[in-house]
Amino acid sequence: MKRYGQILLFLLVVIATSALSTGLAAQRICDGDAAVTTTFAVAFHVATRDEPRTLAHIEAILSEANRQFAGAGIEFRMSQQRMLAESFQVMETIRERHQVKPGLVDRVINVVVVDEIQDPTPSKATRKAAAAQGRKPSGRLAGAHIPAPRKKPDTYILLASNGKPDTLAHELGHFFGLPHHRDPQNVMSYGRDRKSFNEHQLAVIRKKARLIQRRHIVNFTNRCTDR
Repeated sequence: MKRYGQILLFLLVVIATSALSTGLAAQRICDGDAAVTTTFAVAFHVATRDEPRTLAHIEAILSEANRQFAGAGIEFRMSQQRMLAESFQVMETIRERHQVKPGLVDRVINVVVVDEIQDPTPSKATRKAAAAQGRKPSGRLAGAHIPAPRKKPDTYILLASNGKPDTLAHELGHFFGLPHHRDPQNVMSYGRDRKSFNEHQLAVIRKKARLIQRRHIVNFTNRCTDR
């Protein structure tokens, strides 16, 4: 019986290793006329008074994020969606942001979408990024990148359902290691006319994506695509 258990454990390890290697191997088998596109899984957790409008907003921000990250060979796919309690529709305190953490899904990028995020005591990073655009924090957030210790991944994204279409792309930029940027047309700025990442940022994103794959922090698939 003990030997049977050892054999079963060995097979499970082989299967898991094979699944991980399959995605990474795509980078080696694509020919010279093809590039690798990596798709990361995203789980959306939603608390809203207007479900149809919010779900349409999620579709729009996911599409915009895919457009912005295409230059890094990355896209995002909704792996699941679940509704949260009404009490989360308006996030008023830091404590409430922590209360969603037990429901976060392992090995996916977790995105929590609520109707309103209040921010009565803006962080230093928020004040600095707003000041770079000649603005002051409004007391409300369109999005935030929140630590989630002992989770994998160890952060999650919090969004307001009335945010701009590029807000998810901005917060995903933080997820992939990017800081704020002073250029008002950069996705990582607090500007009102954000357009794209720059080439250095795309390189940072690609490097972090490879690390995420090697450590299997987020579920992913790789495929060859035309350049």
